[in-house]
Amino acid sequence: MKDSTRAILAIFIVMVVVYISVLFGQSGSVPDEAENESLPVLSQIQYSALMADSDLDWGIALSAENVTETGLTVTCKQSGGKASGELSVQSPYVLDVLNDGQWFVADLADPHKVPQWPDEIRTIEKESSTSWNVDWSVLYGSLKPGSYRISQEISDAEESDESVTNTYFVYFTIE
Repeated sequence: MKDSTRAILAIFIVMVVVYISVLFGQSGSVPDEAENESLPVLSQIQYSALMADSDLDWGIALSAENVTETGLTVTCKQSGGKASGELSVQSPYVLDVLNDGQWFVADLADPHKVPQWPDEIRTIEKESSTSWNVDWSVLYGSLKPGSYRISQEISDAEESDESVTNTYFVYFTIE
């Protein structure tokens, strides 16, 4: 397994662990200093370096539009890149908040409520753009002013029926 694939797998596992801990009642709030050292949170620089891996350059650029306290529109542009199959994106996402230069999973409005995701799969056509709305009000309520990001997994369905997944980020600010 290539180092870049291992790094992506490690980030995916971290995201799943954080997501499951939020689902089962552990707070996603910013921990105090002692707890912070044990969290497996990668910095934005590490994520950016990982996303720059040329083997995973699928020509994807995500942007946030129509940002409000309860949602936004994600626009996904695909141009060039090295995708080997059909690109697609599913509904689940993770919302992070920036605090003191580090990203943390945002608190759920009701930590005892299990998120329900629609079974939507959107195809990302080559050399085009597509948009979708994200309404986080049920999961996170209204967001306070600050810097946020949504991590969205995009899959490349290769001809061998295997799928490679890459995580992309949409950065935005609530003022």
